[in-house]
Amino acid sequence: VLKSYTNKWLQEMPQVLAFHSALKCHGGSGSTYVLLRKSDEKKQENRERHAKR
Repeated sequence: VLKSYTNKWLQEMPQVLAFHSALKCHGGSGSTYVLLRKSDEKKQENRERHAKR
């Protein structure tokens, strides 16, 4: 039940780019990997940091 709610909830979040069940060694279907979108502020920080190189 929690897995289905988590699936639905993550699909509705604009900050979530992708998600998937974890590998067995990381908890398997009882765990979830979540890829989050980087904020515009953090993107800009990265651009500035790498432009100085």
